[in-house]
Amino acid sequence: MLSSLVCQTNPTKAFDSARRQDRIHGGPCGLLTGAAFGLNRLSGPRDRIFRTSSYRLIKIALAEAEAQASEPDRAVAILDEALATSNRTGYRAFEAELHRVRAETLLRRGPANPAPAEDALLTAIAVAAQQGTRSFELRAALSLVRLNF
Repeated sequence: MLSSLVCQTNPTKAFDSARRQDRIHGGPCGLLTGAAFGLNRLSGPRDRIFRTSSYRLIKIALAEAEAQASEPDRAVAILDEALATSNRTGYRAFEAELHRVRAETLLRRGPANPAPAEDALLTAIAVAAQQGTRSFELRAALSLVRLNF
């Protein structure tokens, strides 16, 4: 398995290898398997793992795969867990992106009620502005514009 070889040598490439796995296997199951394997292969003190950007990227990939596999509730749970870990550890890399993906997943789960998704997008924009991550701020703002049209 391609992702297993990449993750064994460099866990930071787990996200990219999971995306390749998705193309190889033709769907979200490949992405879910590759990303989950990468998350399980991260080793070291638990807090150090949770403070890595790779952890958040893998959680985002897992959530996107769950949402694509028509499991938005599980996707929201994964994202909520990652956000709780960010709050607990104080490591906030990719926090804005977690909120943005959570908003898109909430919208997929309940398109008739866009209010929770809008709140999550506004939170993503505020977090990105506070952190000075303009690209994440722009991504969240574009998602908010798409939501309102």
